[in-house]
Amino acid sequence: MKKQNRIFKFRVWDKSIKDWVKEDGKPITTINLEYWNDEKYIIQQFVGNLDRDGKEIFEGDICRDDFNGEKYYMFYYAGSFVLKTFKSDDSFPHFKQIFWPDKIVQYIKVVGNILENLNYGRQIV
Repeated sequence: MKKQNRIFKFRVWDKSIKDWVKEDGKPITTINLEYWNDEKYIIQQFVGNLDRDGKEIFEGDICRDDFNGEKYYMFYYAGSFVLKTFKSDDSFPHFKQIFWPDKIVQYIKVVGNILENLNYGRQIV
């Protein structure tokens, strides 16, 4: 049986205070999912890779593709993490499939999160 190298990390957004749940000033990344299973919280998963600057990429992160200048947001769809353009609508979503750790990562930079940057979040939700 092949050993899994995947690191499972999560972060938690508290809707009531509109901020990440923190411990020692940093967002928590190791959680008991049963404890946080409440409508008050939004849980986002680490996608398993880093952006071009070494920053962890999570669901909901807004990423800029420096190759073409487009902005996307990261989400889980049909068994994998994908980037979706802000231009797309639900009738015809435009996805950019992520294959790790190939060449695409060298162009991707995390520039925000849809929960922190509400002007983007309103376009999506």
